[in-house]
Amino acid sequence: MSAMSRRLSLVLIVLFSIPASAFAWGTAGHIIVARIAEDRLSPEAKQKIAALLKADETESRHASISDPYIPNWPDLIKKSNNTGPWHYVDIPLEGDDYDPNRDCIEDDATGKKGCLVGHLKEQIAILSNRALEPRDRERALKYVIHFVGDIHQPLHCSEFNKDRGGNDRHINFAPSTQPINNNLHSLWDTLLIIEALGHDRSQDNVLKYADALASKVDADSAKEWLKLKSPEEWAVESHAVAKSVVYKGIAADKTIVLDITPDYVKETRPVIDAQLTKAGVRLADVLEKALQDAPTTVRSTP
Repeated sequence: MSAMSRRLSLVLIVLFSIPASAFAWGTAGHIIVARIAEDRLSPEAKQKIAALLKADETESRHASISDPYIPNWPDLIKKSNNTGPWHYVDIPLEGDDYDPNRDCIEDDATGKKGCLVGHLKEQIAILSNRALEPRDRERALKYVIHFVGDIHQPLHCSEFNKDRGGNDRHINFAPSTQPINNNLHSLWDTLLIIEALGHDRSQDNVLKYADALASKVDADSAKEWLKLKSPEEWAVESHAVAKSVVYKGIAADKTIVLDITPDYVKETRPVIDAQLTKAGVRLADVLEKALQDAPTTVRSTP
């Protein structure tokens, strides 16, 4: 085994050993999104990304955005830098739009109101700004990759009866080997993706799954998905999926334990595949545009 293979294996062991509830889309989900995007990037964009990834000498060994470490880095450091609230937006289930004054909370990292929508926009602006230090743009690159994935996870854009995006709704899910994290949120983050992967979370199998999704994207579908261009629009779209699919038939009472049936797993898989694929297609578009000549001022939007 080569030195690079050993490092990748170690990263995978560390990432996959962290509880499922710690991640949005789970480790595998973020790799899938990044891989789909990577497949659509131009050679020029890939070169610029490779140059940025070399900005931090301690991380220069990570050569591509689908390297497990790159798309999952924001989850690894969110506790140490108090950026947990950057990963979600609490649009109430009964709502139909995004209202930053209602849906964003004050977070410890900034001392002001903020959430996934605004922080994604801010990180895109940093990545786009060539006047900034490469190290700052490299960090923003990782945030953008991760946050575009997060914003397509329906339970990171919704909550029902203050259930923290399904974290407070316990489930019965027989195939799960992680009973501590058996809640609706971790089901959509990780457990359903594990089912789709046939319980094989090896790097090769995750990339194979991503490539299969990417191969199904036709020009018309991509064009339609790219009509929604802003993080606000993506969040509202994900919220609509939460309302129509994730929370369908679920009572407001958070004490009811939900039984997850094989039919539920079968019916939701196309939805999860669609969200992962949309995220990858849109991420590629964001990265292409951000790596072009860009303005030199960073604006923070709530």
